Amino acid sequence: MPVVPHIITFTVKDLDNSTAKAGAKVFARNVTKGTQTDEATTNVNGVALIDLANLPGDDPQYETGDEVLLIVYDNASVQAGHDAVLYTVESHSKSQTLYLNPVRLGIELDLTTVVKRRVLSMHCANTTSTVYYVKLRSLDNGELLAHVEVPANDYREANFTMKGVSAGSGFVVERENKGVVVTVNEF
Repeated sequence: MPVVPHIITFTVKDLDNSTAKAGAKVFARNVTKGTQTDEATTNVNGVALIDLANLPGDDPQYETGDEVLLIVYDNASVQAGHDAVLYTVESHSKSQTLYLNPVRLGIELDLTTVVKRRVLSMHCANTTSTVYYVKLRSLDNGELLAHVEVPANDYREANFTMKGVSAGSGFVVERENKGVVVTVNEF
């Protein structure tokens, strides 16, 4: 039985949170099934399309209730940018706007060795009048690795160690609001 298309429309904004970003890379990872789409590149309008029906593997490639990480990154600029959101499949389409945000680590999404110990520092700045949250997730399975509450009109530093992160997993930063600026350093 053919899989019903599930089109995800990515709209990507540059580091200023408003300019359409051409040339950014987007992909989706079904963390429930452990499969990942090929990368797509945003056009001059900052838009790219991906179909979950094209995920590798046996039927079905996706099901209602699967958790999918939607990810954008841009390593072409002087300052690497990245954003992600965890999405639960509910219907047969999804539109998502993602905002490039500085991540100094350069988002190593293709780790090839087992990480025994990785110490990270996450600096989260918030210039709004509302408290927001930042989540650090495993690319491999979507597991929540760190959760930082960022006070209104303030910042928060979080240092943490990820032990035994599996090969190929890497991590993604999921921000609750585009106005929260996150930088991640490894040391």
